[in-house]
Amino acid sequence: MKKLPLLFFVIFTIYHTNSYPESRFDPYSGFHSSGTPLATNTGHFVRTINGVSIPSDFPDIEINQNGETAPGKIFFASTFGLLGNYIVILNNDGTPYFYRKYPESFGFYNASSGDFKLQQNDVLSAYIYRNRHQIVLDHNYVEIDTFQCIGHSTDSHECLILPNGHAVLIANETLIMDLSHLGGSSNATIQGSFIQEQDNNHGVVWEWHPYEQNRYQITDAIHEDLTQSYILAPTINSIAVDYDGQIIISARALDEVTKINHETGEIIWRLGGRNNDFTWIHEDVQFTHQHHARPVHGMPNHYTIYDNGNYRTPDDTRAVEYKLDPVKKTAEKVWEFWIPYTTEKNRHMMGSVQRLSNGNTYIDWSEWPPLQACEVNMNGQIVFELTVNGASSYRSKRFEWEGMALVPYLIAESYHTGVALIFNKFGDLDVDHYHIYGATHPNPTSLMTTSHETYIVLSDLQNNADYYFRVKAVDTKGHESDFSNEVQVLTSFGQSGENMVKNGDFSDNTNHWELMGSNSTGEIDEQGQYHLHVTTGGTAIHHVKLLQENIKLLKGSSYLFEFDAYAGRNRLIDGKVEGKTNYAQIGYQGLKKIKQHFAYEFIMKKTTDLEARIVFDCGGEADSDIYFDNISLKEIIQSSAEKQEPMPADFTSYQNYPNPFNGSTVIRFHLSQTQFVTLKIYDLLGKEIKRIISHRLSEGEHKVKFEAENLPSGIYLFQLKVGNPSSASVQQGSKQKFSKTRKMIIQK
Repeated sequence: MKKLPLLFFVIFTIYHTNSYPESRFDPYSGFHSSGTPLATNTGHFVRTINGVSIPSDFPDIEINQNGETAPGKIFFASTFGLLGNYIVILNNDGTPYFYRKYPESFGFYNASSGDFKLQQNDVLSAYIYRNRHQIVLDHNYVEIDTFQCIGHSTDSHECLILPNGHAVLIANETLIMDLSHLGGSSNATIQGSFIQEQDNNHGVVWEWHPYEQNRYQITDAIHEDLTQSYILAPTINSIAVDYDGQIIISARALDEVTKINHETGEIIWRLGGRNNDFTWIHEDVQFTHQHHARPVHGMPNHYTIYDNGNYRTPDDTRAVEYKLDPVKKTAEKVWEFWIPYTTEKNRHMMGSVQRLSNGNTYIDWSEWPPLQACEVNMNGQIVFELTVNGASSYRSKRFEWEGMALVPYLIAESYHTGVALIFNKFGDLDVDHYHIYGATHPNPTSLMTTSHETYIVLSDLQNNADYYFRVKAVDTKGHESDFSNEVQVLTSFGQSGENMVKNGDFSDNTNHWELMGSNSTGEIDEQGQYHLHVTTGGTAIHHVKLLQENIKLLKGSSYLFEFDAYAGRNRLIDGKVEGKTNYAQIGYQGLKKIKQHFAYEFIMKKTTDLEARIVFDCGGEADSDIYFDNISLKEIIQSSAEKQEPMPADFTSYQNYPNPFNGSTVIRFHLSQTQFVTLKIYDLLGKEIKRIISHRLSEGEHKVKFEAENLPSGIYLFQLKVGNPSSASVQQGSKQKFSKTRKMIIQK
C-alpha cells in the first residue's frame, strides 16, 4: 500500500477548548462531533463531563469520530505528562467511564503509570512506576493483586496475565561482559532483561534469559555502540501469546521479533535484525526499533508491528502487518498505515498497534504529551481520532469492558475559598444522590450534607484545620453504598491579594522551607534574613534548592512573585514558581552584593495546580553566601484601574521611562487638542496611591515627572483618562471618558 498523504489533525471536535468564557476557576467547554456541549464548569472549582466530575489536573481530551469504530472503550495511563497520574477508561465521546489517581513517581522522566489494559482472564492491570509493580483490578475496580519480579526489579514494558492466572513479566538484569575482542571494555555493563512467569501464588515457574544457550549475541544489538562501557540490550518491550501457545517477543535493540517455545525456550524463528529467517515480500525496507508486536487474533501467522523507524528518517513511523510462512520462510507485507505527519516528532519510543474485532486497527504513539491515537479501517480511512493534552501514554488500547464500582471514588481539592469534593460511583447508572460525611477526625460518621451532583464545594469549614471526608452513594430505591475511600484535607482559606507564601519574611525561623543539596546549610541571621551557605554547589544550578511546596495556582489567574536577595559575590540564581513546568517563565536572576528587589507578574496559563512550589535554584558554585527575604506570591485582583477603555485616535500614551526605576520616572503622553486629563497612580490591588493631574491640558506633548518617594519596591499602575474628543461635549459635562493603563516597576 502506498504511503497515505493524510492530514491527521483535520478538524478536531474539541472537548476542551481555549474559547471558553473568562473565569478564574478553570472553566472548560467542549463538544461532541455533533457540536453539542460535553464538558461544563460548575461555576465553582469543579468541571464535569456528562455528569462525571473530574479533578483540576485531569488531562484534557480531544475527540473526533468520522465513522464506525469497533465496540469498546479507550484505555490509557498517564506515563509522562504535565498533569496528574491517572489510569483512565473513556467512552467514545470522551466521557470518563472510570479513572483513578496514583501518586507520581520520581526518577526516570518522572514516569508515572503505564500499560493499562484488559487481560486474558478478564481483569485489568497497570504498571505503577512509583512502586515498580503491576497492579490488578477486578470488575469492581478493587485492587485484588500485585505482581513484581522475584529477585529482580520489574520492568514496565509488559505484563500478561494468562487464562490460568499466571503472570508473564519482564525482569531487569545487569550483566558484565568482556567486549575487548570487539574493541570495547573488558568489563562492560549490559543492561538487559528477561522473561519471568509466576503462578497464582507468585512462585516462579519459568524463565527465559536471552543470553543463555547463545540465544542472542551482544553483536545482535544493531544500533548499540559496543565500545561504550554501558550498553542497553536486548530491551524486550512486548510479549504476546501466539495462536499455538508459544511466545512472541519484541527485542527493540535488535530490530527483531522472535518466536520462542513456551516450554523449552528454544527459538522457533526470528523476524528482522541481523539473524532474520525470512525473505521479504512487498517490503522495501524492514522495520527498525519496533515497539510492539502482536499476533492477529483468528489469523494464524499474521502479526502486527509498531515500527518506530526512527533510524531511517525522523517521520517514518507506521503500523504494519505481515503474513509469515514458517515453512517457506517468507514474510509478506499485507497491510500498513503510515502515521500521519504532525508537529509531534517524538516517536522514537512507545506506541502500539491493535487489530480490533471488526477489522479496524487502533494505533497510538507519542513519547511526550500529547498522547495521539487513531482508529483506521482496512482501507486506511481514519474513523476515530484521540488527543490527550497534558499526558502521553506508554500504550493506549480499545477493549470491550463493563465494570461498576462498589463504592464512590473520592478526590478532594483545597482552594483559597473552599474545599471541592469530587466523587463518582463509576459504572452505576442508578445513583440518585450522594451523602457526604466529614469531621476533624478520621473515619467520620457525621452526615454533613447531600449532593445530587457528583461534586460539592464546602466553604463553611474551620480554617487551618485537618478535615477527613468520606462519601456514600444512594440509589433510586434508597439503598446506600458503603463508604468511599477517605481523604484528608488541610483547609487554607484566604483572600486574593494575601501572601500565599508561608513564613516569607522568615519571622518563624526556617519553618515551611526545605533546603535540598549536599553540604549546604541555611539559617536566619541577625537581620532576620535567610542566610544560605552553599559549601558544595554541584555541577548545575539545580543541585541546591531552597523551596516551599503546596502553592495553589488557578488557571487564568494573575500572580505577582516578589523577593529580596543579594549574595556575597556576584552570581546567578534561578527563582521561579513551578509545577512540572516553570509557570512564571522567569529567567535567571543576577545577584549583586547589594540587596535587590525582584518582581515578576505572570498569568497561570497551565491547568490549575494545587501542588505548585516556590523554588530557588542556587547550585553550580561552591563556597557561596546568598541572602533571601520578603518572599511573596500574591494573586492579583483586576481592579477598576486596570480596565481599559478605547482611546481616541488623537491621544497617545507612552510607557514611562526609565522603567524599572529607582526614585523618579517620566510619564509622557500627547494630545492633538485641548482635553480634560486625569493621571492617577494605583497599586496592584486597585488602591489609589496618588492623583497627579486632574484638569484641562492644551494640545501637544506633555511630560510629567513622578517621584516614587517612600513607596516600596513593586509593580504599580499609572492610568491616564481623557474626555471625549469633542470639546463641546466636555464643556457640556459629558461623562464619556477614554483611558489607558500601563504598568511600571519601582525597584530599589
